Amino acid sequence: MKKKVLCPLCNYSSKIIGKYIFNVEYDEIYFGNPIIWNCQNCNLSFVDPIPIEEKIEYYYKHIYRSKG
Repeated sequence: MKKKVLCPLCNYSSKIIGKYIFNVEYDEIYFGNPIIWNCQNCNLSFVDPIPIEEKIEYYYKHIYRSKG
């Protein structure tokens, strides 16, 4: 059965655009394995599942563009 994902903005049905592609495969530890969706009503694009907030915060504070 196909997963139904609703837009977080307008609660309308969305369709899959594709799988999120990482520049560095290691980043998947922080972002999970998100799928990109697009709302058929308001045209908002978003990912589902949404990455865990604490992991995203850590990534941008300590890893993204850090030295080394």
